[in-house]
This record gives sequence, structure tokens and C-alpha cells, in this order.
Amino acid sequence: EGQQLPYLEAVSITFTPDRQSAFMAFVQGELDFLTGIDPSYKDQWLDPDGSLKAQWRNQFTQRTAPFLNTEFLVVRYGPSNPSYLADVRVRRALNWAVDRDGIIRYLKNGLGVPAHGGILPAGMPGYRPAEEWTTPWAYRPDSARILLTAAGLLTADGRPKPGTPALVLSTTASYRDVAEFLQSSWTQLGVPVEVQVLPSATFREDKAQGRLGLYRASWIADYPDPSNYLMLYGESGGPNVSGFNGLTGYNAFRAESDPAQRTQQAAQLDAELHRQAALIPLFYDVSLRAWPKEWIGPPPHPMNELDLRRVRKASN
Repeated sequence: EGQQLPYLEAVSITFTPDRQSAFMAFVQGELDFLTGIDPSYKDQWLDPDGSLKAQWRNQFTQRTAPFLNTEFLVVRYGPSNPSYLADVRVRRALNWAVDRDGIIRYLKNGLGVPAHGGILPAGMPGYRPAEEWTTPWAYRPDSARILLTAAGLLTADGRPKPGTPALVLSTTASYRDVAEFLQSSWTQLGVPVEVQVLPSATFREDKAQGRLGLYRASWIADYPDPSNYLMLYGESGGPNVSGFNGLTGYNAFRAESDPAQRTQQAAQLDAELHRQAALIPLFYDVSLRAWPKEWIGPPPHPMNELDLRRVRKASN
């Protein structure tokens, strides 16, 4: 438009640890930008289908878009966990017992894509939609019960076996609702579950030190390549904090330079994570951004990066 970028002269950043307080500051006009959604205010802001509530539509603009982020549970492989998590039948049962559609519908107000495969999110090379999987993860509690019975966690008549150690699911306050949703589902099957809600700093420290056996995780792509996700499980050590023993063919994938071959190999490695139920994928995320009507806001970005170069007042 003939004007040098950026349009803005400056950006003021305020650090507000409490998300509810930040939301109130935004709707009261003290802040000009809202990103993400928090359980503390989601039902004040969104309709059940994820659209902006009518009371805000004349005042604010909202934009949602897919971005490269997988929300999942890390299963840490080691002696600190209940020994039954070493049994792939149990890990598969826990996956079959997750109502991912329910999480998106009731807890995320329709924002997100239910996970059905491995760790690769929608939009990443190697990702396959649910219809391309032979047995995509879905809500199948009857299949979960069969597997738990075969693994010895349930009696022959489907009752919980006395003395089964509890799963401890660790999370932070922002994801308590998802953790308690999972707790309810797994407890109904007969798997005892305790939800451990930790302060964010404690959660990060315990995770880094390997003190958490089962915990909520989120991985946003640093760059749009499947290696950024597969490295979390590809080989022992490094970014693989789960203790998973690695993926056959991972080194060949890393060495491959042909894009089509790399995409095919990435899909195969993702399928191996699915077969081994190495993790419990929950959903692939959607970014949410909002700003007052008088602003022209930033464009969406597949890695949720914030490009403010063309942001300006609409009247300018």
C-alpha cells in the first residue's frame, strides 16, 4: 500500500500470570489482543460450537485456524510407573477408552481435531486423516475392557482386580478439566486414577527430572518437518524424555533427503508409535486469536507465530 512496514510504532507487552484476569482486562479495553482459550473463561467467550458469543460480536473479531500442535499424554517407561503400563494391551486400552470427540465437544467448545494416530499433527507431512488408518483411535470402551481383562487388570466378569496400583496423571491447573475427564473414563473401566495438579514451575521441574509417570504434554512445531515430532520417540536419549526404546527406521528417515520418501517414512514411523501405543494422543490444536473491531489483526500462521507487520487501526 506504499507505506513502510510495520504500521505499528510500538508494541506494549504486559505479563499477567492469571488468565482470567488477562481476559477481563481484554474485554474491558485494557488489552488489544487475546490468544488461546482457557477453561476459566471459555464459556464466557465462546458458544458450544466454538463461535464467538453474540454479546461480543459487535465489539471483537475472532479468528481460528489449525496449527501444528499435538496435545497428548506422555507415558514414561520406567520403574516409577505401575508395571502394567509396560503391557502394550494396557496402553491400547487406555487409548480406546478416551472419548476424544467428547473432549473437543464439551471441553474445547468444538475447537480442535480429535487425535486418531500417532504424534504427527494435521498439516504435517506424514500425517494421515482417520479414514486412512486401519484402526484409528476412537472411543471403544468395550475393546478397552477386553484388553484390560486379557492383561489381568480386570476379573473375568469385568470387575476391577483388587490391589491394582493407581495411575497418577499429572497436569497443571489449566488442563485439570481434561485430566478429570480422562480420570472419569478410566475409572469407569476399573483402572484407578489419581489426578495430580501441580504448580507450573513444579510441573516443569518434575517433568525435566523424570519424576512424572503419566502427564499431559503439548508439542508445537519449531519448524514444519515431521522430524520435529518424531525425534521425541525416535531414539533413546536427547529429546526422548519418555524412555521409549526408539523407532526402527528412524535413522534412515533422518538420512533421507527425498521429500516424498521422507513423507512416506514419517507416516510409517507414526504408524509404529500407534501400534505400540507409545503415547496417548488427545487432539490436534486450533489457534484462537481475537482483537477489538477497530483493529486489522495479524494473519494466521501454521506454527502460531505472531506477525504484527501489517496490524493497524482499521481507520488508517
